[in-house]
Amino acid sequence: MKKKSILFILFLIVLVGVFVVYSNFFRRKEYNFQTVKIERGEITKTISTTGTLKYIKSVSVYPKIGGIVENVYVDFNSKVKKGQLLATLNSSTYRIELKKTLQNIIQTSNSMVNYEKEYKDTLKLYEAGFKSDKELSLAKYNYENAEASYKTAVLEYENAKLSYEYCFITSPIDGIVVNKNIDIGTNVTTTTSLFTIASGLNELEIEALVDETEIGNVKIGLPVSFSVGAFPNKIFSGKIRQIRLNPQTIQNIVNYTVVIKVDEKEKNLLAGMTASIDIVIESKENILKVPSTALRFQPSKDMLPKGKPAIQHSRDDKKERKFDREVKIIWLYDKNTKDIKPLPVKTGLSDGKNVEIIPLKEENIEGLDVIIASTTKDKKQGTTTPSNPMMFGPQPPRR
Repeated sequence: MKKKSILFILFLIVLVGVFVVYSNFFRRKEYNFQTVKIERGEITKTISTTGTLKYIKSVSVYPKIGGIVENVYVDFNSKVKKGQLLATLNSSTYRIELKKTLQNIIQTSNSMVNYEKEYKDTLKLYEAGFKSDKELSLAKYNYENAEASYKTAVLEYENAKLSYEYCFITSPIDGIVVNKNIDIGTNVTTTTSLFTIASGLNELEIEALVDETEIGNVKIGLPVSFSVGAFPNKIFSGKIRQIRLNPQTIQNIVNYTVVIKVDEKEKNLLAGMTASIDIVIESKENILKVPSTALRFQPSKDMLPKGKPAIQHSRDDKKERKFDREVKIIWLYDKNTKDIKPLPVKTGLSDGKNVEIIPLKEENIEGLDVIIASTTKDKKQGTTTPSNPMMFGPQPPRR
């Protein structure tokens, strides 16, 4: 009797073990599918980079001579005209030199006039036979020497006048003073930048670097959108104006400088601001799109309805897709039957997050549910675990 009881207990243990094994390994798992609807919308492909705003035309004003600043007539943000006086250097030394050279002109001019009269008189007497050849030659020499001295004095005067005029610093262009580096009493040299004048505060451009792997997609005239830290909620616009051919290598990466002309309607921007830039390479509107993760979803065999192959292809479809690398498979989910089925589509423009899809056959797929991830459901513990490691579905709870 005791032996029969032991055998009965062992039989129950084996029966329970078989049931547990069957339940865990042979029953069909239940899945939760994360889906989104196929929808129409816009996809914009961009290249992102950064750059610095600069004035399109700005001029640094340098003195032609060194000296001490005597007066400054403009300040930051002053509007100036071409030729307007900006500052003066101490000109006392140059003014004295100018007067000396002017006096020298007067003296040499008088000497030249006297020697010219003497030469003409000597020439008349020589022709009448009252002067010798030696006396004529001496008179001519004195006259020519006085004339040369006069011409030298004129050149010295012009040089002194030019140096004196250099003491008066004027604006080379119409514009606005955006930088001032001097005050009264500053000792400057010919290498000292006195002012920086921009032709217009609204005439701005951005110089940005684009990686060599992406520069082939950048063309002159492409639209650009950008933002700056001062106005984080506002988007500004511009266009590619220039692509410079000279490369720059930074940390072993070859880059090319792209110059972006900023829309002149933008009034709030200032030179020196850092811009976060999106160069619009291509944009499409009113197209069917799905998240890029939908293309990476691959179901396991037990997710498929029993008795149905994963994908059914006709001969024509196989021949067409054999030569078309853009054809991908997305998986649709029927919420009524809880089944999934494949849908071959052709892919188009992508921005990295979403991708354009084009059905191979003329059918309306807008609004259908497409799977982007899946999780298995554990009824006993009420938790879910990702069944597709490529997806970004819910993660299992930590214990």
